[in-house]
Amino acid sequence: MNHKTKIYFSGICGSGMKPLSLLSSRYENYEVYGSDYSLNDAQHPYWNLFKKYNIQVFSEPKLEVLKSCNYYVYSSAIQENHIERQTATELSKNGILKVFHRMDFLNFLLKDIEIQIAIAGTHGKTSTTAMMGWVLQNLCLSPTIIVGGVPKFLPHSFKKGSGFIATYETDESDGSFLKSNSEYRLILNIDNDHLDYYKTFDHLVEAFYLFSKDCSICVINNDDEFLKNFPYKLKYHYIGYGLSLPEHHWYRYFLLGEFKEDILYIKIYKNNKEMIYDSKKEGIHFKFTGKHFMVNSLGVIGLIFALFLDYPTLSIRSLGTEILKNDALTSIIRILNRFSGVERRMDLIATYNQIDIYDDYGHHPKEIQKVIETLKEKYSGKIAVIFQPHRYTRTKELAREFANALELADDIYLLPLYSAGEEPITGVTSELIGRFIRKKVHYLENQRFEVIFYQNYSCAVFLGAGDISQQIRNFLSKIGIIQSNKDLIGSF
Repeated sequence: MNHKTKIYFSGICGSGMKPLSLLSSRYENYEVYGSDYSLNDAQHPYWNLFKKYNIQVFSEPKLEVLKSCNYYVYSSAIQENHIERQTATELSKNGILKVFHRMDFLNFLLKDIEIQIAIAGTHGKTSTTAMMGWVLQNLCLSPTIIVGGVPKFLPHSFKKGSGFIATYETDESDGSFLKSNSEYRLILNIDNDHLDYYKTFDHLVEAFYLFSKDCSICVINNDDEFLKNFPYKLKYHYIGYGLSLPEHHWYRYFLLGEFKEDILYIKIYKNNKEMIYDSKKEGIHFKFTGKHFMVNSLGVIGLIFALFLDYPTLSIRSLGTEILKNDALTSIIRILNRFSGVERRMDLIATYNQIDIYDDYGHHPKEIQKVIETLKEKYSGKIAVIFQPHRYTRTKELAREFANALELADDIYLLPLYSAGEEPITGVTSELIGRFIRKKVHYLENQRFEVIFYQNYSCAVFLGAGDISQQIRNFLSKIGIIQSNKDLIGSF
């Protein structure tokens, strides 16, 4: 007889739902099902991925399967009027099925894990969570890891650990990060986004402040103009990091980074006064492009440092010494330097007609700006950017900011807007961004990329959180530049 608990995921291909469903399938007492309209594409790589994990998936709602399940999990992308969510809600009223928001179900899965580390911020959560997982794994702590993107050391975006520690990225878009049960937290930055939910930027900042308070230790990026102005009334609750020392003395410890050429050297100060560590000749130097990744790694080191201060036996077990010893911190830097990066984060995927082709998840103006600025440091020739706007609400709110960021490139190509399931807004299209760009804009149909590769570019970067990655990989596969896209299981 089958006594397994059955779980049904609506929108199972979502960046947060996919790793959660895969992790669930690794629990012996769970049987996992799910649906997603994106699976209408018979060539979608996730068909093979879910089959590998014995997860039965459907391209349309499957109510007869849902009605046989014990748990139903949805994300905020699934509206209240979605037929599966409506059905699950009715079943829950009769006690037949339990309904979970995605973050609630994550808390439920991790309820027996003592140490939880949560990563928050408008930009950089995925790569930073991947760094954190990489360090914990190399410290032999057997962590559970849940990432929205695809770390190159973790191709299925998750790991079910055997230990008592977990790290995951949070989601501020719907306020659900405030439900986190983590006692150790890192906030990378705050930027103008998700105002369709928060209504005002002040409400967004307030949510991040609440997130920072409701835990044992929070590590803060002091270079961020909003984070550094938090009302730091909880002395020694915060650890700070950045490229310059703060003016106040509220931080328990502060990690100061200093770039010398392409290497980031680190000093740690106690109470912003007493220097207790100097990395000297040992700095952060990743193999992939982007100084912002190095700065984010300061937050990772700060959080590991805080954790080992609270659990000194972990430091001795993992590093052979206390965390306050220079050798311990230097070992963590060396572990970080072996980190291989994350797919779709400054990801050089091919070269075609002598043009380097990058794939990046950047879908916010600040992210796009960082990507183009980084490429301009590396290339002296012309740079083309191909951008697929993501969500009607974001495009409406930030059209001018997108235009300003995209103008940093030499040539700009815009794809049709990717809705991400949102209802259309009148007048909001890719052309809305194009109207604010003060140079020629090229509008492309999906997957019509031929014209790009017969221009005199040093590199071309494909940007967006929709299906642009799948599009460029399909294109390159058809012309024989990369392997068949059906074999890829990355985050699209």
